[in-house]
Amino acid sequence: MSTQDVDVGVDINAGAGVVWEILSDFDNWDDWHGTGTEVSKNNELPKKLIFRAGPLPIAINLFDVKVVDEKSIEWTGALPFSRSLLHGKRKLILEETSKDACRFKQEESFFGLISPLLRKSLSALYRKNYSRFNENIKSIAESRSNR
Repeated sequence: MSTQDVDVGVDINAGAGVVWEILSDFDNWDDWHGTGTEVSKNNELPKKLIFRAGPLPIAINLFDVKVVDEKSIEWTGALPFSRSLLHGKRKLILEETSKDACRFKQEESFFGLISPLLRKSLSALYRKNYSRFNENIKSIAESRSNR
């Protein structure tokens, strides 16, 4: 992905290993991603991300999932039966900045037939959500690191 519609990062005063434990614990993503978030897996890799938008559950099918231990998680995600209309490429990136600190970044780019119509509003929404997710991860990681 050459350009991102969303690129949000945060510096964390905890080692990259601590942050990786949080990111790679798919069973507990709701700790930082939002209450009711669920990640279903196949062979320990995420295959579906389910979250709530108001009272409704939203399921995002995940394709081309790549996990590089203690470095990154990425996938292409789309609502069921809508991949050609709209899909996103999401990347969660972890960069060690020192022994006890790291930078965590989330990137997303939108593609598909209707992406030009929705790009601006989706970018603003995702930027807001990813900033909140990043702050949640920062808080959890720093509290674990200070134990």
